[in-house]
Amino acid sequence: MSLITESLAMPAWARPTASPAHRLRLHTWIAIPVFTLLALPLLATLLYAVSTRWGATLLPDGLTLE
Repeated sequence: MSLITESLAMPAWARPTASPAHRLRLHTWIAIPVFTLLALPLLATLLYAVSTRWGATLLPDGLTLE
């Protein structure tokens, strides 16, 4: 290698160690729970919008599309 190429080369600590497939799997394991948590309030709002009455239970007493 020439002196210029060696000085521009990435240091050993900065080189990526994971394969692209491994990084994609890691991204998937992070992205799916994040998007699930972001979607929960939207689903709860939709459920609340179509409920007729909601008491002190986890789910509404009835549903309507009126």
